[in-house]
Amino acid sequence: MPDWVSLDHVAAAVNGRARAVVTDARDGDVVTLTFPISEKQVRTTIGGSDYTLTMRGNDVLEIDPPGVVAPLYQRAASRTRDVRWVSRERFVGDRRVTW
Repeated sequence: MPDWVSLDHVAAAVNGRARAVVTDARDGDVVTLTFPISEKQVRTTIGGSDYTLTMRGNDVLEIDPPGVVAPLYQRAASRTRDVRWVSRERFVGDRRVTW
């Protein structure tokens, strides 16, 4: 899980059935984790200049000041709450890891 995710807001399911904790997933099971992607502002110094970054998850949506010649990170469209579902195939090891 990304470090910006609050574990209190994570919902888990195995094969479409909600689970409080996923500890018994088997080969072939579909594990789904859902969580909100919150927006926050981060103040930082880059190259000796102070900036305020508006972030959503790991993405920078806006940087202030944006720059004069070529304004950076003008991503207002990314601020919509419309969900853009993306399927990803992830690596699954051939050995079981026991924690």
